[in-house]
Formats: sequence, C-alpha cells, structure tokens
Amino acid sequence: MELFKTLGLDGSILIQFGIFFVIYIIISQVLFKPYLRAFDKRREQTVGKTDTAERFVAETKELENEYETKAREISRKFKVLYDESRTQALKEHDRLVAEARAKAKELTEKAQQQISEEMAAAQAEIKKQVPEIAKSISQQLLSGSTI
Repeated sequence: MELFKTLGLDGSILIQFGIFFVIYIIISQVLFKPYLRAFDKRREQTVGKTDTAERFVAETKELENEYETKAREISRKFKVLYDESRTQALKEHDRLVAEARAKAKELTEKAQQQISEEMAAAQAEIKKQVPEIAKSISQQLLSGSTI
C-alpha cells in the first residue's frame, strides 16, 4: 500500500476506475458500435463493389476472348468459302476458255478445209478451162501474127 501512497494513489482510484468502465460501456454502446457497424457496412459495400467490378472485368475479358474466337472462326469459314468459290470460278473460266479455243480451232480448221476445197475446185475449173484458153490464145496469136 505504501507504493500506492508514494505514487499519489488513494481510495478514489477505485471510484475513478468504476466511472471509467461505466463511461466506456456507455460510449462503446452509443458511439463505437454504430461507428463500427457503419464502417463494416461501408467496407462490405466497397469490397463487394470491388469484387463485383473484378467479376465484371473477368466476364468482359472472357466475352472478348469468346468474341475474338468466334470472329476468327467466321473469318476462317469466309476465307474457305471464298477460296472454294474462287477455285470453282477459275476452273469454270479455264473450261470456258478451253471450249472457246476448241471451237475457234474447229472453225479455223473448217475454214481452212473449205478454202482448200474451194481452191481445189477453182484449180479443177481452171484446169478444165486451160485447153480452151490455150486454144483461144494460140488462135489469137496465130491470127494476129498473120495479119
């Protein structure tokens, strides 16, 4: 007890501790608990909103990746269809050009054959007329030189 007296503590210390505990209990009920509830609610909303935002960001990235995958797939399908169509068009073009060349060759051959036949006919006609022309020329030469 002497230690308490040297420190200047007397019997009123118990009353002071009692008053302190009563005020602490009142203040904790009136001030600290509502403040802590508001603080927890605010933290819950903030953390909850952060979690929600992070979830939305993750979903957005997932949807973006899904969109890119689908876009690549559609692009690939379009390219395949385009290449197939182009290949078919080139084959059709080559076929039409080959047909046109064959027809042109056939027409050229027919024209050459017709020309050859007409030439042969003309030569045959000329051969038929050669004796008459020769006779006519010789008569004109003979008649012209005697006069």
